[in-house]
Amino acid sequence: MKIEQKKYVNCQRCGASILEQCAVEDDGLLLCGDCIAKGTSKQYVEAERKASEKRQQAYAEEHKKLAKRQKKRAIICLLLALTAFSGAQWFMAQNKPEPVKNADIDFSKDLYSAQALIVVGLDKYASITGKLPANLHELIIRKCVPYPVSKAFPLFKYRRIDNNTYELEKINAAQTQSNSEDNDAAKEK
Repeated sequence: MKIEQKKYVNCQRCGASILEQCAVEDDGLLLCGDCIAKGTSKQYVEAERKASEKRQQAYAEEHKKLAKRQKKRAIICLLLALTAFSGAQWFMAQNKPEPVKNADIDFSKDLYSAQALIVVGLDKYASITGKLPANLHELIIRKCVPYPVSKAFPLFKYRRIDNNTYELEKINAAQTQSNSEDNDAAKEK
């Protein structure tokens, strides 16, 4: 019986002695299994790094495209909003009613408006002077109400209770008529 003699070779990268049968040829070199594994893991790491770089580059390009689309959309929305706003402004300018030139209100007949103006005038007078007026005619003197409102003063009963409170009542038509008759009678005498 013949015993085969085993041949050994040295790894051409690390120099380790290996069986010729176990040596792997890589790029014309005879290498041991460890050197092949190390080379493979380096190749794997390098391949993974390159793939990661490509993924990051693709992500960055997609992000830039998305940002560009969002900017376009934002500009379009802004332009649409400005167009709508200017259209609304134009429409309002075209349909603007004429201002009231002069409203002739007969305050002796429109007692609700007269009363509202008197109350506002009393508040304005109190804020200016710190107290309420003794009579309604002081509102005209201080220019707290417009002069035409003074025509309605005889139709109201005003009484200052103290510096902060007052009573303002409309006089009934019957009382107004009797007051005017009394005034007329007094004038005739």
